[in-house]
Amino acid sequence: MGSVTGAVLKTLLLLSTQNWNRVEAGNSYDCDDPLVSALPQASFSSSSELSSSHGPGFARLNRRDGAGGWSPLVSNKYQWLQIDLGERMEVTAVATQGGYGSSNWVTSYLLMFSDSGWNWKQYRQEDSIWGFSGNANADSVVYYRLQPSIKARFLRFIPLEWNPKGRIGMRIEVFGCAYRSFWNSASFDTEASYLHFPTFHGELSADVSFFFKTTASSGVFLENLGIADFIRIELRSPTVVTFSFDVGNGPFEISVQSPTHFNDNQWHHVRVERNMKEASLQVDQLTPKTQPAPADGHVLLQLNSQLFVGGTATRQRGFLGCIRSLQLNGMTLDLEERAQVTPEVQPGCRGHCSSYGKLCRNGGKCRERPIGFFCDCTFSAYTGPFCSNEISAYFGSGSSVIYNFQENYLLSKNSSSHAASFHGDMKLSREMIKFSFRTTRTPSLLLFVSSFYKEYLSVIIAKNGSLQIRYKLNKYQEPDVVNFDFKNMADGQLHHIMINREEGVVFIEIDDNRRRQVHLSSGTEFSAVKSLVLGRILEHSDVDQDTALAGAQGFTGCLSAVQLSHVAPLKAALHPSHPDPVTVTGHVTESSCMAQPGTDATSRERTHSFADHSGTIDDREPLANAIKSDSAVIGGLIAVVIFILLCITAIAVRIYQQKRLYKRSEAKRSENVDSAEAVLKSELNIQNAVNENQKEYFF
Repeated sequence: MGSVTGAVLKTLLLLSTQNWNRVEAGNSYDCDDPLVSALPQASFSSSSELSSSHGPGFARLNRRDGAGGWSPLVSNKYQWLQIDLGERMEVTAVATQGGYGSSNWVTSYLLMFSDSGWNWKQYRQEDSIWGFSGNANADSVVYYRLQPSIKARFLRFIPLEWNPKGRIGMRIEVFGCAYRSFWNSASFDTEASYLHFPTFHGELSADVSFFFKTTASSGVFLENLGIADFIRIELRSPTVVTFSFDVGNGPFEISVQSPTHFNDNQWHHVRVERNMKEASLQVDQLTPKTQPAPADGHVLLQLNSQLFVGGTATRQRGFLGCIRSLQLNGMTLDLEERAQVTPEVQPGCRGHCSSYGKLCRNGGKCRERPIGFFCDCTFSAYTGPFCSNEISAYFGSGSSVIYNFQENYLLSKNSSSHAASFHGDMKLSREMIKFSFRTTRTPSLLLFVSSFYKEYLSVIIAKNGSLQIRYKLNKYQEPDVVNFDFKNMADGQLHHIMINREEGVVFIEIDDNRRRQVHLSSGTEFSAVKSLVLGRILEHSDVDQDTALAGAQGFTGCLSAVQLSHVAPLKAALHPSHPDPVTVTGHVTESSCMAQPGTDATSRERTHSFADHSGTIDDREPLANAIKSDSAVIGGLIAVVIFILLCITAIAVRIYQQKRLYKRSEAKRSENVDSAEAVLKSELNIQNAVNENQKEYFF
């Protein structure tokens, strides 16, 4: 059996590469940027180098520095040139040259790829399996477009043959763009609809992963047939996903059953692997099912039909729903491109917000995109891909942020009506107010909403530290006062306030545990709302004495995530996206209300201490027990040394554990926090972890 397998493998290794298409590096969707030329020297590595001037860092295309390219110490089939692209990229083309002005060039090579730099896979073209034809001289450039493209961080070129009158010599370039296939998807409208691709070459190792979403009770996700062999992945029933295959030993089935339905119109993840030792199936986070391969049985999966996605060759039992991010042996199929020219199949998926909309937080709205979705944080006091990054600011003494709802426009010098002296008449019969704060100063004004009609709302901390909410919705009446005196709110701790008014009824919540509902007697709406003030009130206002005292004092401390209905004044002041009617006076700087002072150097720079230090310290005052005995000093030093040794030991153990973990998992890409794909990378990690930990049994 072993000799047969060896013979087949040798045959595969010697397959002709005539079917590879030589084209200029390019791509219909502008994914053809050169990726290697700007990389630092540390991104290049190799199995060996002939000399320091033949090192891998000299392997850039068209470069003449050093010896004019990379050459290994010994020219044999065990040499390699490796490129670290720095992050996961989509690679659409490669180009090679020989060593500049030499007789050193490679005539054929393999291309390997990896996300971690530890586990490698061979690149396989649709109509060929193993090798690329290389160069015929030292300086001409040979380009290959990769169809399908590669999605990986690391690439490795392995020379197979080279100029017999010289040695191995290579200069290379890689073309592509940032990886963006997470949302690559297609919707299948009828049971007879499907997408077809060239035959899947998974002779010795077949690794398949994808996401699906459906309301149908059954359907075939994927099928590829041979004369007798086949593979098929399907939704067998609302709760069962099945992987069926035959490699010449008779058909086998592996099924995963769920306690809940898969046809719930939510995304589910499927991953399948088959190699010479075993086959496995996992769906979502359910327990994987495994089927060992029979001893001394057939191992090669021999397929010859087209690969059907979303249906079958018989056009029966097709899948109804959406399939996304389909990867075969680590390469993503372009479902959308094929769907654009296929009847009854639509590129992209509808209803991403129905699955992911709940991830938009703090008033952010989910908005559909042709590919994926995004969270619109326009009317939220937060920012970030999921509107979860709060905007906080430190207010220095005497500072303020003023958001003007409308300007005072004098319409007529002779007008006797005050209402005619401003543009519009903004009224509020309801509002939702949320914010957090941290301070040690009393009295303090946290928030003040004013009106052209001398109506107002003030949220203050009184002299005794109690929190007071004062509504005056009728200029002829005294304000309604809601007093929370259960504790001193100027205690330097972070407090959360929510005020929700519906006409004359106000619901108030403090720190998620103190709640009160009150009925106002002064009115039911603001007439002609003028401005919202955070901090010190700069202009004269006709307000009650306590509000005036707090307004004159202002606020010193940290305010966070301030929102009045759809208005976020701190966001408008610190993260302006367009001209806003907001004015900042005094020292207002973006800071973190969450971080505790002194936690580390960074937090000490960004976070302000809110404790009052009204007293003074005389550095001439003698300290009690300042003089210690020599034995006490020595004992203290020994204790410090022991503590340091224990810390070093703990750190060493931690580093060792991290190294072991690193070797078992792929290097994680540092994601852009402004991208929704960044925050959704947990789903990608599911796929990538599987791709990088799959077992490869070739010999």
